[in-house]
Amino acid sequence: MNKRKGITTTELVCAALIIGVVATILVPAMKLVSRQNKSALEHLEAGAVLANILDDVTAAPFIEVTAESLSQTQLPDWANQQLVAARLDVSVEQRDGGKQVTAELSWQGAGNKIRDKVRLQTWIFPGGSS
Repeated sequence: MNKRKGITTTELVCAALIIGVVATILVPAMKLVSRQNKSALEHLEAGAVLANILDDVTAAPFIEVTAESLSQTQLPDWANQQLVAARLDVSVEQRDGGKQVTAELSWQGAGNKIRDKVRLQTWIFPGGSS
């Protein structure tokens, strides 16, 4: 019986074909996972920015929380760099003896078509309890 060493050309072609098929399946899947990961990170960053903004608002004296003062709220520079075409809207509504503050951050999402959005709300009351 002949014992051969190495691989034949047919075996090499079959292995390359299998690797090619697997690669054509994995590359689009990896792109999708990467896009989803980027979107999740953007949402986390947006949530952190809004939480910081609302922390500042709740730390302010009750009387100073007005639509005029909140309209001057701006995004940090790093958030403008991370979130494409970011837009911040902060509003206040007087209700039930307190103020409901809503902060909404939207930005251009994947494919430059979809606008992603994160919204946080908090209540503040005279005397500092929120």
